Amino acid sequence: MRLRRCACHVVGLQKMDAREKQIAAPKSWETFEDLCLALFKAIWNDPLAQKNGRRGQRQHGVDVFGSADGSGPAFFGVQCKGKDQGLGAQATVRELEEELARAEAWKPPLAHWTFATTAPTDAVLQEAARQLSAKRTAKGLFPVSVLGWGDIQALLVEHRSALRQFYPEVESDLPSLIAELRGFAGERSWPPCDGTLPTWPHDRSSPHRRRPPGCR
Repeated sequence: MRLRRCACHVVGLQKMDAREKQIAAPKSWETFEDLCLALFKAIWNDPLAQKNGRRGQRQHGVDVFGSADGSGPAFFGVQCKGKDQGLGAQATVRELEEELARAEAWKPPLAHWTFATTAPTDAVLQEAARQLSAKRTAKGLFPVSVLGWGDIQALLVEHRSALRQFYPEVESDLPSLIAELRGFAGERSWPPCDGTLPTWPHDRSSPHRRRPPGCR
């Protein structure tokens, strides 16, 4: 019996393979900011996304900013908080609240704010962000998201341009996995499927993204 596999299943295994490599977080906060800029350019589909100011200037809780498709006028902001994972450092709710208070001063007012950190994904921090967002949106204020390093790894796998730029050794392994799976299946072509790739809030590139080969 011949084994047939949909190309969407292969893409899913690509992502699983890359995540299992446990991509190492950047060691310097400067590199982490650069990574966040590249990643959110892809998420927002905004080639004009920028770092906020330069070192030494007040940044009002926003290290990276941009807009959906680069069109404005609603801006998204990201605070990049590097942590030394070797020391088991965690991002705290207090840090989240302090940076959020600073982001309130950013002009014009943000449409959404993300607290991104190299610390491990943390349920306590996620709950705090949800509660803050619920209270804020009820008052007409911008919502808040938290991304730990596990979340960022998953987004890097989703957005290969950023993965390729900062982790070429991980990105380059993915085609070989496809070849191995095709050889295992004994297929040269892939049957049609109707699967789609998952998206993340404000992922403006998703409506234009191509499905895997064989998907219609």
